Amino acid sequence: MLYRQQGSTDGPFIETDLFGYELLNDPSLNRGTAFTHEERDFFELHGRLPPHVATLDEQVSRRTQAFQQSPSNLERYVFLRGLQDSVEVLFYALLVHDLAGMLPEDSAARNSATPSAVARTLPQLSPYGVHQAHSGQSAF
Repeated sequence: MLYRQQGSTDGPFIETDLFGYELLNDPSLNRGTAFTHEERDFFELHGRLPPHVATLDEQVSRRTQAFQQSPSNLERYVFLRGLQDSVEVLFYALLVHDLAGMLPEDSAARNSATPSAVARTLPQLSPYGVHQAHSGQSAF
């Protein structure tokens, strides 16, 4: 999806007046290295991002490796919160990719997660993480 300045009407878009640092500082609009060269030109992002353009799948792969290298539940939590605070699109893509793997290691839900249970849980994602009601734990 190409983000365009307000007033543009061609193709799917999200209206924004933001450029440069302000755009990158908005977690709901920031896509990190997934901004194309065209978008980087238009939104004045050159020099504010690494030069390599990466797909969302490439970013998910890199972030999954980094997440798995975190030695404790606390560090994994801090990693995910930092990602959510900076690049929400990537945060949610990471959860969709491997929700069970993102849960704390000692979580009963993680140890019994199935693909269908994960699919039922995804609608419970909120702007501030994953929430699972105690009464719904057996659904995992």
